[in-house]
Amino acid sequence: MSDDDVLRPSTWSRPKPERHGDIDVDDIYIAVGRALSEWSMVEIALGRLYATLDGAPPQTAWSVYAAERDPRARIARLSEAADTRFSDGETEDGTTCRRVIEAAGLAAQRRDDIVHGIVVLFRPGALDGSYLVPTGFTAGDSNVPEYAYTAAQITTLRGRLGRLQDEINVLILRLQEAGGA
Repeated sequence: MSDDDVLRPSTWSRPKPERHGDIDVDDIYIAVGRALSEWSMVEIALGRLYATLDGAPPQTAWSVYAAERDPRARIARLSEAADTRFSDGETEDGTTCRRVIEAAGLAAQRRDDIVHGIVVLFRPGALDGSYLVPTGFTAGDSNVPEYAYTAAQITTLRGRLGRLQDEINVLILRLQEAGGA
């Protein structure tokens, strides 16, 4: 397993803040937009996975899956569908499916960081430069916020989201082949 295995939970841990942030805030804004677009692609793949697990026509399954606006509720719906699909016992596909769903849930937490973050400029100190930090963070709270992403860290997250999407799509193909679809 590489250090960047997207199905390993630790891959989705928040990165430690870099000492030096970005000089140009636009780098962060661009990285945020790209990461959120990649997350949307993951959501589409998760909807397709739900349709495959549920066995319903894709549009019908997507309507059910997408009715939940909260990513945590969508992950719970996916878990229920996986439990139903693999109720006859543990299989390699069942194990992979559960790992994919767990990874998607952890990735959704990082997505929440991005969605609910603001760009802040820190003057030389514990952090120096621009970072994406929690919306409610103020310099008076502490020297270092709960998270502080640089554009490079957000770009790394975007790459992981792309690889997670690949894992989901490979799983869908395996499940479709196994089910004769």
